[in-house]
Amino acid sequence: MSGFVYNATSDTNLPNLVNDTKINLLIVDDEVLLRQGLRAMLEKEKFVQQILEADDRDSFIKQIENNRIEIILLDIRLRKTSGLELIGEICCA
Repeated sequence: MSGFVYNATSDTNLPNLVNDTKINLLIVDDEVLLRQGLRAMLEKEKFVQQILEADDRDSFIKQIENNRIEIILLDIRLRKTSGLELIGEICCA
């Protein structure tokens, strides 16, 4: 499986918004090592203000309700539910 990593801070064609704006991210995955790896990569980015984590439906809903989150990195296959079901919950609420 190949992956593509895009580093927005090194793209000179983007407006300065990327360098000036800070975003809050939510990582939703039931695998601790995956969350830790994503966090380690994302913490290096200048545009990231806060990285939050959730490992199941309840912690996901709690993070959404209690924080202003701009980007969600969501696992589609969680232990007890589907990431797609969670998207439906927050989009239709």
